[in-house]
Amino acid sequence: MSGTQQQRGRKTRDAACAVIAMAAILASGCASLTDHGTPADIPPSPLQLIAAGTLELPRNCELRDGVVYRTDFVVQRDGRVADIQPEPAPACLQAALMAWVNSFQYSPPGETIPTVIDWMAVTARRGD
Repeated sequence: MSGTQQQRGRKTRDAACAVIAMAAILASGCASLTDHGTPADIPPSPLQLIAAGTLELPRNCELRDGVVYRTDFVVQRDGRVADIQPEPAPACLQAALMAWVNSFQYSPPGETIPTVIDWMAVTARRGD
């Protein structure tokens, strides 16, 4: 594979990862179930994400496609993020997720809100 093809492939993968990650953020507030397996009453989210940096994965960070990686954090009253706690994952991904979540800025919710984000790596071959 040529260098240009590798760059295009990496850009495509990075763009796909960004889309999936943002979808996970949006879905994380909607995917709750009660203990009985029936949909829970989901109140409207008081959180509005207004800024987020880019998730930067090191080149040598090896991940398994389809595995969900969860990170817990707290959105403070002023909209800043604190107490970022990634669940078990490769160290390179934990560091990347912590840096990315730390870049989040929310509209001030006026109260401290425990929050979670799920992230999943998905790769696909591009048909040329």
